[in-house]
Amino acid sequence: MKKGRLRENIICVDGFKFSVQASEGHYCEPRINQNLVTDFDTDYTGIKEYDEKVMNVHYTHLECGYPSVKEDLLIPWHECANKDENGNWYIPDFDPPADVTWDWVYYGVPAKVVMDVIVKHGGITSGSLPPLSFNEKIKGE
Repeated sequence: MKKGRLRENIICVDGFKFSVQASEGHYCEPRINQNLVTDFDTDYTGIKEYDEKVMNVHYTHLECGYPSVKEDLLIPWHECANKDENGNWYIPDFDPPADVTWDWVYYGVPAKVVMDVIVKHGGITSGSLPPLSFNEKIKGE
């Protein structure tokens, strides 16, 4: 499975940075490339029928990664996340200092949570998001 083109990292007003990706090779929903022709530009067989589908895709869940600082809103989608007895999300046996890059990937983060992270950090100053859909429930709702 090939990954589509990588999007530039999102940089927020307060300096927070993170990656937001979506394609058939990322942990997102749907797992499809948004624009097959410009992503790979190789096989045009049947592309006319397929192109309309991929051009109209909007992602409900995205792969996020490599935040510049710990972001609690993303923790539930870390592969090792657990809930404690009080219902709080945590990552077991892993609590580096705040200045360490949080270099892991968060799988299937709902589009609403991605937007909540962006709003929390003051909005976007640069970077790009895939087309989003907000029609899915969030983990734990």
